[in-house]
Amino acid sequence: MPSTCTINKCKHTSYAICHCCQQNICRIHLKEHQDLFISQLDPFVNQINILENRVNTMEIENIIDIVRKRLEQWRIDCYKKIDKFIEEKCYQLTQYMNIKIDKQRENIDEIRSKLTKLIYKQEVTFQYIDSLKYKINALAKEINKIEQTSFDIQIQSFITNDNLIRIKESNPYQFDLSSLSPIIKTINCTKRNWAALATNEKFLLIHQESYLCLVDQEFTIIKKTLWSFGEIWDMFWSSVLERFILINEKNVFLLDENKMSIENIQIATKYNWCCGTCSNKSLYLATYKRGSSIIELKLLPSIEFVKLWKSPDTCSKDEGIHDLIYNDEKLLFIIENQLERRIRVELRSSKTLNCLWFLPLDSADNQKVQIRCCIFNYDEWIVVYHDLSRLLHLTKDGKLKGSCSYTPSPHFASTFGSNLFVVATSNSINLHQIQL
Repeated sequence: MPSTCTINKCKHTSYAICHCCQQNICRIHLKEHQDLFISQLDPFVNQINILENRVNTMEIENIIDIVRKRLEQWRIDCYKKIDKFIEEKCYQLTQYMNIKIDKQRENIDEIRSKLTKLIYKQEVTFQYIDSLKYKINALAKEINKIEQTSFDIQIQSFITNDNLIRIKESNPYQFDLSSLSPIIKTINCTKRNWAALATNEKFLLIHQESYLCLVDQEFTIIKKTLWSFGEIWDMFWSSVLERFILINEKNVFLLDENKMSIENIQIATKYNWCCGTCSNKSLYLATYKRGSSIIELKLLPSIEFVKLWKSPDTCSKDEGIHDLIYNDEKLLFIIENQLERRIRVELRSSKTLNCLWFLPLDSADNQKVQIRCCIFNYDEWIVVYHDLSRLLHLTKDGKLKGSCSYTPSPHFASTFGSNLFVVATSNSINLHQIQL
């Protein structure tokens, strides 16, 4: 017996079976049923049109802007290195010629001295004349050689290939601090190590025993120089000065990575410093006391005073600044309220010190809090909380992204290049791989 249409209140005999819903449909409702399914495609048409519009209006330059800036900065840095290398080679040439010329000056002075003595004593013999004639002729020949000096210069071609720069898509949200890779290399410290550390694109700067040491990415000490200025409170790299900046309680120093020379910066203020940071234009120093102040100094053409911020613009009179990090016209503060035993992280404008966001942190029971911070990839942050034996991962908008315990308790941390992470503890400096 033929079945009836399954549409509500329809008494007609079914004409076909819908393969989508397996319903019996009469001839009258068949088109309606088909139109109903077709109408459900309309939202998809709208969605695909929206997606097409998003693709067509997508600003590719905005997506690749960060990488382009890094490539451009790499190009600028390479030009600087080439200029510096050529300058050093020209200096070596000049020194080489100066040594030759200075030698002839000494010979001239020696002959002139003998002539003066002979004229004064008036005791000239044929032997003296022959000797002087020989020496003057020999001197003339040497000077002729110098004037006709030529150099053979051998320059290796600068070869570029795809392996020089590798670009691959990365996910800034993929890194999970809780899955920090095991230590791949370490440098042991023979005594309790409380010193800061700093990195540039080539080297890690550490304070080990009585020396400042430059360490490469293989964790090999490349250079070192004696350090005799006491405990180091903070250190960081200035790309515009091409120097490391080091801070102790009373003084600020510059370290030349090439010559390993140390220069004491003369600052016409008498403060006790605790930490600092720098941009391409300014050096920021924070004082070590309650109601911390911040002094700003310009870097070029010479280091000079610009501005002084005091409490309450920096923090309240009962608070102190533990760390100060610059990034992209912003300053990250770590502030401790010493009376209420509370700690917070604040991101502020480097021009006005206006607060952009803040994040309260758990407090430790210790009388003397040890907490520092470093910039991480993609404008994120790693807080090094020694008293809780933890590393905290903060997003660029001030959210706690993750954390992990670290043993022994960490004192300082820093990224090292694009995929290495360094953590300093009281008895070792450890290298980790960052997998993004």
